[in-house]
Amino acid sequence: MFKKALFATSAVLICSQAAYAADTAPAVSDWTGVYVGINGGYGGGTFDYPMNIKVDVPNVSDTPLLNYDFGADISASGFFGGIQAGYNWQMDSIVLGIEGDISVSNVKGELELYSDTADASVSGKSEVDWFGTARLRAGYTATSDLLVYLTGGLAWGSVTSSYDFSNQGDLGPLGIGGVDDSTTNSHMGWTLGGGFEYAVTEHVSLKTEYLYVDLGDHDVMNRDLARLVGSPEGIRANLKINQDIAFQTIKAGINYRF
Repeated sequence: MFKKALFATSAVLICSQAAYAADTAPAVSDWTGVYVGINGGYGGGTFDYPMNIKVDVPNVSDTPLLNYDFGADISASGFFGGIQAGYNWQMDSIVLGIEGDISVSNVKGELELYSDTADASVSGKSEVDWFGTARLRAGYTATSDLLVYLTGGLAWGSVTSSYDFSNQGDLGPLGIGGVDDSTTNSHMGWTLGGGFEYAVTEHVSLKTEYLYVDLGDHDVMNRDLARLVGSPEGIRANLKINQDIAFQTIKAGINYRF
């Protein structure tokens, strides 16, 4: 409910401010100062899931019964909305600044994968619950009221992942039926992009911004399935699932400069 309300509020404010801009003469010549604002947008990209399943009997043989790498690249998409704040320093036509933002999100990707070799299937979902950035900005005033800029810095966020592993065969003596779980992990990475900002009045500006956000990789699962399902003593069946979360965003926002 909070996400929907935030998206709706952002859309209404952006649209109303755009209509107001059509009848208002710009009145800004200096971008220096503190600003705060809201934004909303859409994100999409690719979540990567490299996986490995290894079955061995350590006390009997140094050669695994099975050691198989597989994985998937899946499409992810969704909406987000949040707030931002920053500070600009203007030197002639050059504007330098810092900005931080944080957004709630439903950007998510889902997968279903079956391996003939392992005779097993894996399904899962990862959703970016929220993400934030801390960035430097470097821009140029094409006119006194239009700022074009590049930006980049750190990105972080929280990702909730769920998975379900099931074995349709028997993998020899294992007899694995299935394992499922859900985890929430913090991610840290980087972001890079650019945008433009247009001054509607002395204090209000509209912005459009593109960012590539890479939240890095994280182990979703690294567990001995044999122990979980009570297989014979000495047998290991380790399943490792890793996730690499990256996506692109395009957003619109409103800033108020003090």
